[in-house]
Amino acid sequence: VDSPVLRTGTGGAVWFTSLKDDAVGGDTNGDGAASSPARGDWYAVFLNGGTRGELTNTSLAYGGSGASANLWTYTGTATSLVWNGGGAFNSVNDGARVVATTISLSNIEASGNAIDGLELYPTIPATIDQILANNNGGFGIRIMQNPGSLPGTLSGSGNGTNGISVAGTIGGAQPDQKWAWGANPTFPYVPEGALTCNGLDTLEIAAGAIVNLTIAPWAAAA
Repeated sequence: VDSPVLRTGTGGAVWFTSLKDDAVGGDTNGDGAASSPARGDWYAVFLNGGTRGELTNTSLAYGGSGASANLWTYTGTATSLVWNGGGAFNSVNDGARVVATTISLSNIEASGNAIDGLELYPTIPATIDQILANNNGGFGIRIMQNPGSLPGTLSGSGNGTNGISVAGTIGGAQPDQKWAWGANPTFPYVPEGALTCNGLDTLEIAAGAIVNLTIAPWAAAA
């Protein structure tokens, strides 16, 4: 699926899933119990350069064939993704791997994916809230660049690395800002590489938050 604007309605759930998935829509391929869905049964819903995604109560499952993800930016930078409700499940790669100028995710579950639940590359710090990530092979949530404020409503268990990966410059190119990380006591923040702040920025980490560190520098001023 590849479209300049991908918009799903608000009247009920929308699913993108395998032809073999009898749990959604019934026995479409008419073979009874002879086939079962598996990771990588289909390729991806594309959100490529210049496109917009507006998803409501939308779930994607059993995709990610090749090097893709259930929801995937294959080329360029998408204009925006707003996704409220639904989730990304059982991809053979990441549940969603999105490169976009703005990203807003809320009330999403990302579970059972072979690599990361959600892998995000925002130009402007993403807005994420009420995210559940369980049983993914890699990170539950991975923010690969320009992390910003993160709430205490992110949770998960059973992931390969059970937490929120953050990398790059906090706040991106927005100087003189205040950023806040909420407390997710059982879902730590895990900086990857050198995580930096702009010189006059402030990062406030809430009481009860856990930051798990590797050997990389932490919170160096840019």
